[in-house]
Amino acid sequence: MVILSTAHGTRNEMVLTTPTPEIFREMSEGNPLFRSRAFAQEQLKRNVDEGRSLEVAERWVEAKVRGGKTTAEVYGLVRDRDAAMLGHSHELVDPAEFPDPWFFGAWVRGGNSGAVVIDFDRAVRLQFRAIAQAAKAERDRRFAELDVDDLAFDREAFALAVRRAASLDELKRVWPEGVPR
Repeated sequence: MVILSTAHGTRNEMVLTTPTPEIFREMSEGNPLFRSRAFAQEQLKRNVDEGRSLEVAERWVEAKVRGGKTTAEVYGLVRDRDAAMLGHSHELVDPAEFPDPWFFGAWVRGGNSGAVVIDFDRAVRLQFRAIAQAAKAERDRRFAELDVDDLAFDREAFALAVRRAASLDELKRVWPEGVPR
């Protein structure tokens, strides 16, 4: 499971927050480092300095000191500590429900925190940008290795192909030959 949020100040862009296995372990068993009062105080101050509320920072540090948290409580703490700084409208979601990860940057949430869908217009822009960046990186790599055969990349032809793609599958197939994805 992951915490899905709508990013602050965006047009329904998505943010995913996933607690690590270490976080689950520490919050169920406690973390011996946090039992040092000085270390716990340092972590509390650091959390507040990073912009978290004192109440959230105290709950986070207390969970690390004592442990005993359930999976649901850990997700709640991660939501309040990390996801809240990145976005709003948080929801615990099974990643299997997400659309094609190839177009993660084009994921948007439907109205009223609905299902995650792919904004096709945004996907077109992202695909072209990815092609251009990958082709440049490959040209730079070949130049650094003094490979005299320059990568043939017709920017205008790829721009046209990306714009003409009628589906996400077609869009994914638009990629320069010999350029790693």
